[in-house]
Amino acid sequence: MIRRNRLFTTIALIWFLQLNNPIYAGIENQTNKWIERFTFSTPPCSGEGIHRIGGDLTHFQIVPAKLGAQLVRVSLPFIAGAFPDGLGLAVKTGDFEVLPTIRILTRHPGLPRSVRRAILTFPYTFTSHETVDFSLILHAPDQQENTIHIHEDNAKYHCSIGDTALILDGQRIEIQRKNAIAWRARLIAPAIANSTPSTLEMIENGTHYLWLRIFQFDEKWPRIIEIRADSLGTAAVQVHLQNRVPTEIIGSISPDMGWEIEGPGIDQFIVGDQQQPVNKEWQEHRFEKGKGTCIVSGCESLYFPIAPLTRRGSLRVKGNESGSEIIYHRRLQTEEVPHQYMAWRRAAFVITGPNQAPWTALLEPSHTVHIDAGYFDQVYASGAPAEYPHSPQLDEIKRYHRDAIVRSMAMGDDYGNVTGFNQAGPASDYGMNRLNHCPPIFEEYYRSGDARLRETALLWCGNFYDLSIWWGDNEGKRGFGGTRYNSAKAAGRDIKKRDTPYMWRTNYASDFCTKGYDSFLYAYEETGDPRMAVALRAQTDYAIKHVHADRGECRNIGDVIDFIRLAQWTGHEPFFNAALRLFRELRTKLSSGDVFSQGGQPIVASPPFIADDQVGYQHPFAKPYILGYGLAGLPELAETYPSEPKLRDVIRAAADCMAESQDPLGAWRYPHPRSPGMIL
Repeated sequence: MIRRNRLFTTIALIWFLQLNNPIYAGIENQTNKWIERFTFSTPPCSGEGIHRIGGDLTHFQIVPAKLGAQLVRVSLPFIAGAFPDGLGLAVKTGDFEVLPTIRILTRHPGLPRSVRRAILTFPYTFTSHETVDFSLILHAPDQQENTIHIHEDNAKYHCSIGDTALILDGQRIEIQRKNAIAWRARLIAPAIANSTPSTLEMIENGTHYLWLRIFQFDEKWPRIIEIRADSLGTAAVQVHLQNRVPTEIIGSISPDMGWEIEGPGIDQFIVGDQQQPVNKEWQEHRFEKGKGTCIVSGCESLYFPIAPLTRRGSLRVKGNESGSEIIYHRRLQTEEVPHQYMAWRRAAFVITGPNQAPWTALLEPSHTVHIDAGYFDQVYASGAPAEYPHSPQLDEIKRYHRDAIVRSMAMGDDYGNVTGFNQAGPASDYGMNRLNHCPPIFEEYYRSGDARLRETALLWCGNFYDLSIWWGDNEGKRGFGGTRYNSAKAAGRDIKKRDTPYMWRTNYASDFCTKGYDSFLYAYEETGDPRMAVALRAQTDYAIKHVHADRGECRNIGDVIDFIRLAQWTGHEPFFNAALRLFRELRTKLSSGDVFSQGGQPIVASPPFIADDQVGYQHPFAKPYILGYGLAGLPELAETYPSEPKLRDVIRAAADCMAESQDPLGAWRYPHPRSPGMIL
């Protein structure tokens, strides 16, 4: 039995070691290193300084996706001082009051300690589809101690929540309802070569929500099996499969991957909005056209919420004497789905509890949540909504741009990657692979309440974790935790020809691509997903060591905005130090007029006509978008360090240069302000 203190996030790691196993002894160090890298830990937070005491607790609204008793799960921002550390909360609406399960995600820096973001989970019975307003009141901390029971016999994990029991046995999972087996699932993936024992990590263990991960190391195809379950009977299972098969050729293809599921009898097999027959012959649906499926059995439903986005794989269904057989292939090896070295791929299914709303591709209940922009503004300085009651054209422009952001997300093999808007069709398979445009998407969600933007930003972060962070062991700045370069072909790498549209990244990290990692704090605070905290830790560790503004790429000054935001929100001194270090490095590369070139060389006074990058590299000049990286974070750095020499001068000079070189069409010509081309 493992106990978890609900006031602090801790990790429960249960080892079932076979110490006399020589195979295990040979890979124990690899296993420990791999598990340590991907184990969850909360982001840092300083206890230095004083912040204000007291503030308004957050209000929120829910529009249910389905009526009846439903699970509400919402991540809330809290004004500094509003929710003191060590207290609990009660949720109220009308005469209804309940003590939710509370998972504290982050705290405000300084003393007295107070909660910054927390997830609240509780059941509520909705009687109509009207908006329900919920308020919070401070409450004595819930003294109920939550436990999870694990039977160590035969390396099986036994967990229970509500009326649902889970039995986790290696690659197999059983879901029981009231002591009767309802569903069985077996992972489809390459066999694990070594008998490495599993490791259990507890993320949440509350009255209403259970979230755990099982680490299973393999030298070629390690995996993490993730289970989320709630007190009303819904369970989500997801496998994260990593490719560790070494290769010099960029073009690795994924093996078969998915789930075989045995369930009760099927009442309905719904594809899109059409019902399909189910009999003793296999019925197949392919996801290539983006149509989702739902399998209904009594008052429960089986979904594959990510499958319509991947546009790959298939679902095969048939009935039998005892129930049903279901085979979900996230992908088949014959489909040649890209799976690069050290990257991850996922396959998930969700079984809803009796009469519960379906879960989304983010593995969350599909209810609509609204939180007033003012609460977010107090936490993120994201600003108030821009309202134009007398200018409908401006409101239309806002809507158009929000639609464009959503439509810039790729589907298929690179789903989630935000690449570029294509009004005529799907988003391109090629993108810049820089996450620094993701925080503005979160902030526009905070201001507008448009949940599509939240989903877009979170799916992008998930894509980045899986496919764009280099999880390998190269030495130096090309090593673990940095961002892969976005075009392996442009980097001169050998790419095995594939017909599938996919943005092949390099199998190493690029220091100047590693930016926008503050996005992972936004994402973690929205979801509590341990992968987002792992990514934040890996990318900041990499950037502190390997991202510099005086060694070939002055554009790395753009990382100041990442570090200064993270520093302000966590109070973590190394983040402040890194932000200031980057400017001090840039200061050594300034040219006359307090501006700088891309590579830090002195700016040529009278350059020739520059039509492309190759000419520009030979005649250094003040490149507008490179200066723009400086303007992203240096003004905020100046608020923290107002007396830093040259800082205000560089801000003023870069802003003047950007304003003077802006084209009448509203953008900047590339690469030089007088070049013939323009990138909008």
